[in-house]
Amino acid sequence: MHLVQLFEFSGQKVLEGGNIKLSSVASNVLGVSGRNMLEAMIKGEEDTSVLADFALKKLKDKKEDLKLALEGLLGAHQLFMLEKQLAHIDYLNELISKLDEEIEKRMTPFAEELKLLDSIPGVGKRTAEQIIAEVGTDMSRFPTPGHLCSWAGMTPGHDESAGKKSPQRRVKEIRSFEAPLPRQQKRLLVKKITTYRHNIIG
Repeated sequence: MHLVQLFEFSGQKVLEGGNIKLSSVASNVLGVSGRNMLEAMIKGEEDTSVLADFALKKLKDKKEDLKLALEGLLGAHQLFMLEKQLAHIDYLNELISKLDEEIEKRMTPFAEELKLLDSIPGVGKRTAEQIIAEVGTDMSRFPTPGHLCSWAGMTPGHDESAGKKSPQRRVKEIRSFEAPLPRQQKRLLVKKITTYRHNIIG
């Protein structure tokens, strides 16, 4: 789950419980402006004019709207919960950064393969890293591109009865490989998989 969405599920409820509608004005409550306002509220600031002064860039033009959105009252318990939720998000951000660094180190030997996968329309760096993590780079284990597509759960099965064939979704799926790839990206990946295979095994 995206961290902004995480806050919408938790922190936003706390704010709305105090009748504070910050998200109705600020598109990203966890942006620099929103975060500074939240931190100030946690420290006890209640003056909406002071809080609105934390607005930066385009949000500065919405100060009057911000003052209205920030009119509310957060009790001690709500402020405590808000502080802990922000601290939790900070912890998750730190953890994500550390994991990104580790992934970067482990992907160093596969720089060329990442470049090839990244050349596929719709496949970015993160998806390319996941493909390598799941499939590996030894394409000799797949006799044809079709075998690789089948292993990845991107080809339909066929159910035959009374001489009639009906396509069926494969029962066996590689969930961790499939989940992050939208259907359009899967189709593009299938189209390009032959090129990827030949470039890797030569």
